[in-house]
Amino acid sequence: MIDDATTLWELLERRAQESPDAPMLIDEADRTVSFGEFRDWSERVAAGLVGLGVTPDTPFAWQLPTRIESIVLSFALARLGTTQVPIIPIYREREVGSVLAQAGVKFFAVPGVWRNFDYEAMARGLQEASGGAFETMVVNADLPGSGLPEGDPSTLPAPPTDGDAVRWLYSTSGTTAAPKCVMHSDGGLIAGGIGLAYALEVQPHDVGSIAFPFAHIAGPDCFFMMLLAGFPAILLESFINATDINGDGIPDGRRSRGAGTSIAAPPENYLGVRLGPYAYVEYETGDRELYDLSKDPFEINNRVENQFYDRVQGFLRRQVQRLEGCLGDECRITTGPLPKPGPPIFNDPIGPP
Repeated sequence: MIDDATTLWELLERRAQESPDAPMLIDEADRTVSFGEFRDWSERVAAGLVGLGVTPDTPFAWQLPTRIESIVLSFALARLGTTQVPIIPIYREREVGSVLAQAGVKFFAVPGVWRNFDYEAMARGLQEASGGAFETMVVNADLPGSGLPEGDPSTLPAPPTDGDAVRWLYSTSGTTAAPKCVMHSDGGLIAGGIGLAYALEVQPHDVGSIAFPFAHIAGPDCFFMMLLAGFPAILLESFINATDINGDGIPDGRRSRGAGTSIAAPPENYLGVRLGPYAYVEYETGDRELYDLSKDPFEINNRVENQFYDRVQGFLRRQVQRLEGCLGDECRITTGPLPKPGPPIFNDPIGPP
């Protein structure tokens, strides 16, 4: 475990030295990039960015899907010490324009058309409206070189060394007003990855998955954890359980790669039911979770061991048993009234579970 790196680039450099040939990223097209290949690619792109005028003083925003090219661009910017402004793909003109203006962005990378939305058109419209305050770059695997510039890494300046410098501006959701940029450093994001790595006890033989926008703050948390431990991740541009995934968070065909852990995706096997204010889940490990959403909407307090919920748990567990293996209309059942929490009842016909 590399848990003493101070910057993102130092972490990648040390991981590439320790595990140069180990797989790092696997995408939906079955492309695989090793740690060593990823580092070298990122350095070439960093040199290409310098040729475009990118420096540590030119904030660079990117609104890209969870793709290998997106992560290469991010690490290339980290190699230069440039302030990055990741923007989640769900944002549109109002939110994106606000973030770009707040951050004083000089470059903005988008994927072109993705999921039936033309990000390039939006970006160029915002560029024109801003009076040309920034340049638009299109990053897409279908373009020559994926749209990423490349150059000679030997011409690069020394990498950054200050892990406490502000190099990331992530934005809040903006549900009541315009999104607000929040400052982060390499050191702070690495600390999040370290916490996850030790909490999940990850190992180099694990295989993770990133089935959410890499531009979200969870992206670096999950990704830095991978670099710390040296295991690969499968990248999913979008998570559509019914069509793209075989039910356990790993794309069809990936199981042969020996995935032992699926991080940031659903647990491998579980059954659950949501009735009224209650959410109940049973895992193949035997673990159970019960949440009273009327009191705990963020599902923080598991009430499985709370005896006042024995009747509720017993009722929900019986519904799970009724629904197991159902298909289509078979899953539409009548449950009757839900029991309410209360003290345990001797010889209770409903519970305990």
